[in-house]
Amino acid sequence: MTARIRAARIEDYEALDQLMRRSARTFPGFRDEQHVKPGAFLVSRKTISAGRVLLAETDEGIAGFAMWLPIGEATAHMEGLYIDPNLWRSGLGSELLRAVSDAIKASGLKNVFVIALADSVEFYRRFGFVRTGATATPLGPAVTMIKEVAGF
Repeated sequence: MTARIRAARIEDYEALDQLMRRSARTFPGFRDEQHVKPGAFLVSRKTISAGRVLLAETDEGIAGFAMWLPIGEATAHMEGLYIDPNLWRSGLGSELLRAVSDAIKASGLKNVFVIALADSVEFYRRFGFVRTGATATPLGPAVTMIKEVAGF
């Protein structure tokens, strides 16, 4: 599936929050209502204003989005990659990951860092991410991974 990738705008805020909650409900660690209530997973308006939220848009509306933040002189943390569950395995996640990597590279950073839950580790490996360690999250154990953006 091909989508239009663009920077999110403040007026997209509610749709992004709803998409994040819809996507989150599919993961076992997110199923209780404490995690999926409106506003539980905040898409930062500051991050949107800074141009660090990219979204994938189809004729039906916003189908996915990803957020990133600089976390050092050379590295950005991709804080989230959310795709409408009805569109998983459609290629939108790959498109967004490439677009975020291009944005990170254009900002002068060299690496993209992710915290991957067990269900996402293989997705990131396919793109050349390598494991750097493990971490605990409120949703359970996760793997930390990194990749040079020049390799996308």
